[in-house]
Amino acid sequence: MNELPKKIKHIIAQRQPLAGKLRTAERHLGELSEALYSLEKPYRNTNVGAAHFAEIQQEVKNVTALLQKLHARFSRSTLNIGVVGRARQGKSRLLQSLTGLSRQEIPDSNRGHCTGVRSMVCHKPDIEPYAEITFYNERDFLQEVIAPYYDALNLGTPPLTIDQFAQSALPDQGSLGAEQKAQIEHLKKYHQHIESYRHWLKESTPKRIERGEIQAYVAQYNLESSEPFYNYLAVREAKILCPFPNTSVGQIAVVDMPGLGDTGIGDEDRLIHALGQEIDLILFVRKPQAHGDSWMDHDVTLYDTASRALQELPIQQWSFMVLNQLDDGSNLKNCADLAATIDKQGLRVERCLTANCADSDEVNAKVLEPVLDYMATQITALDQQFATSYQRRLNELREQVTLKLDEIRKAIFTDNASDNEGDLFDDKFDEIWGNLTNHLEELGKKLHECRNQEDEYLIATINKAFEEATHDRGIPTLEEIEKMRNEKGDYPAAYSYYLHKVRTHLTAKFSGIEDGLKESVRDVKMQVTKTLIDSGLGQLSQLQDSSYLPNLYTLLDKEGDKFPSLQQGFKDFVSFKLLYRGMIQHRIRKHLDDLHPDDTESRLEEYSAQEISDYLQGNYKKVVHRCKNVLMELVKEPSEAKFAIVEEFIDRVLRAGTSKREWRRFLRRNQEELWPQDFEWQRLLKRVEAANQAVKLHILH
Repeated sequence: MNELPKKIKHIIAQRQPLAGKLRTAERHLGELSEALYSLEKPYRNTNVGAAHFAEIQQEVKNVTALLQKLHARFSRSTLNIGVVGRARQGKSRLLQSLTGLSRQEIPDSNRGHCTGVRSMVCHKPDIEPYAEITFYNERDFLQEVIAPYYDALNLGTPPLTIDQFAQSALPDQGSLGAEQKAQIEHLKKYHQHIESYRHWLKESTPKRIERGEIQAYVAQYNLESSEPFYNYLAVREAKILCPFPNTSVGQIAVVDMPGLGDTGIGDEDRLIHALGQEIDLILFVRKPQAHGDSWMDHDVTLYDTASRALQELPIQQWSFMVLNQLDDGSNLKNCADLAATIDKQGLRVERCLTANCADSDEVNAKVLEPVLDYMATQITALDQQFATSYQRRLNELREQVTLKLDEIRKAIFTDNASDNEGDLFDDKFDEIWGNLTNHLEELGKKLHECRNQEDEYLIATINKAFEEATHDRGIPTLEEIEKMRNEKGDYPAAYSYYLHKVRTHLTAKFSGIEDGLKESVRDVKMQVTKTLIDSGLGQLSQLQDSSYLPNLYTLLDKEGDKFPSLQQGFKDFVSFKLLYRGMIQHRIRKHLDDLHPDDTESRLEEYSAQEISDYLQGNYKKVVHRCKNVLMELVKEPSEAKFAIVEEFIDRVLRAGTSKREWRRFLRRNQEELWPQDFEWQRLLKRVEAANQAVKLHILH
């Protein structure tokens, strides 16, 4: 037993990555369902019709539910043992022996059904036991608990609010059969005592309950006074935390499943759901009578009910039968008889165990230890078997979707037989190609006519730079010059210092000229963008600003080298830039000599602050004048560069020998985006195909 906690912890840790994969698969199934719905919608009233979609949508729903069940199993932080048995078989006594709790927390009685709610008891060492109570909210209570009665008993539309339920009139039992009468009595219990528990339906959960109060939330009546409780009617689940007598069990929980055989509608469905979602192994509890006993029909019914919880995994591999031996041993022979005949009744379990469920030591030795040993060695294999069946089901779903898409494609094609898809694309392409060639050629002519014109963006930034240079020259005052002379030690050193400083101050003004070059490039790229959009290519990118051309290039580039002329043309044009440092900086640098100590012709003679100031101002004016003349000689170059890059772009995308063929192939690949009204069904089909492709789940790897 000492190694068990480590083994159990390892099993739980192995499950966590699988839970993450399942969460992703569930999300992809949701996307597949949405894609199928979108494909179905336009054709709902056509020959294609909903019939092509209903079956596959239902299968997606079924597989999603299965994955959710598996996800719940692999997400748990405990290994859970469910205890199942009819009333008065010793189930509660077994749970008390396993957990160390008393009948105050796990009620037991000889009067009939006592436990009212499902309780999960988790081992948590070194604490005082307490419970966390989870209540139904009003909506779930009405849908999951009350509505099934209305449906099963044909009582009309189920109530939508608690007030509606409280004010409704329930039918007389006059002509009803015995079972229906009992079911009505159950519903009346909810109805007549609603004021005793309705406030819990608004309670934020889980609610912590101390040990002494637990009975009032999980039992149907007070074990001492027989006074009825009604809180349990609002409780979805109770989670009890306590230290187990066997402290080496590790991350183990036992789940008390309320006794079956009651006539509450929905109890069986909730049992099946809980077993499928929350339980790793079942303990069936059966108490043979001392005066003689045999396996009964209700034993088989209970077994079959539990079997339906996980049909993917044979129940005999994850269940034990516990035969409850009486204190005096008077039923020991009948325990042996039932154990010997269990297989003949079709009640196949991993093992049949016999123990006195009221004896904690015996339960731990004869039940808990063999069960935990089995779980430690077999649960991982069961998980793999469980997951394999779901992997197979998911793969089958993907194949079914693929086949169904072929049927839908044929149905849509037949439904639109009057439209020749090939001819339609040819007409659409010819229209775009005509627009594209005409508009791009016109843009090329326009830029050719303007290539000797001054660039307005460059002129604007040059004028702005020299306006700033005129008003902010950076010439020091006489006082500043004197202070620098004292700091440097002589006037020549101060003069050299300020030549460097004034020159640096001036060249900083020129750096803003690059903004004009960038704006000029942005303008020509937007002209090309507008031309392409006006030609009918706007749908190829959701963004139709400065991102349009890069997006279009990305579309081309992701196809590899299938469109070489188009790819090269867009690549060169998208990367086109005009830079101050590559185009202008070197042109003006030599005209800055008069503001450099080594190159200026203005040498100090009087060695005074005034002389330095005069020289700085004179040199500054000369340099500014020369630089402006040089810059104004360059104002046509952006126009020439823009014409050149656009002309080269047109050569690549229109005039190259393969250009038209590349455009045709490229636009055919994107025809759904370009002409959604004409090729919508193809876009929707591709969406379903992509979603189906994403539904890949390698659970076992």
